[in-house]
Amino acid sequence: MQIVALGALCTVSATGGWGWILARGLRQRPDELAAAQAALSILRTEIAYGRTPLAEALARSGRGVSPAVRRLFAGTAERLAAGGGWSPAEAWEGALAEADGLSAWTREDIAELARLGGALGRSGVADQVRHIAVCAERLRLAEQRARNGMERRARMWLYLGVLAGAGLALTAAR
Repeated sequence: MQIVALGALCTVSATGGWGWILARGLRQRPDELAAAQAALSILRTEIAYGRTPLAEALARSGRGVSPAVRRLFAGTAERLAAGGGWSPAEAWEGALAEADGLSAWTREDIAELARLGGALGRSGVADQVRHIAVCAERLRLAEQRARNGMERRARMWLYLGVLAGAGLALTAAR
């Protein structure tokens, strides 16, 4: 009997943990999108007004934000500063792949950020600033959509995880 109870507890804990992980991702995404917007705003200022070289502007922009956004900006800056023939687009793409593992971004968020990477360092200041502004606006809209109903969906995944585990445990106990 104790083995059955232990098995039920493990099942509920495992599925509840799965629900908790999904809920955490739902709660984390809007904050990461807001952090990306803040970093893009700093990058836009560094490029437009500071006329800062791209690697340095990216490094400055990535300070004090979430780990995923920091990895994106710092990783791109490190690749560009190290040389090795990285184009800004290649450096951004490589850093985006690294940052994706740390983030709760969706495919659409990553596609939007990847689109920006293709424009960095390829044109004049005004064009780069325009691309950064467009990306920031699209991320702002994605953040708004993510925040709408986010808490309700997060709670649903928490409850679903625990209830699925309870249902499995009850089924297995028969």
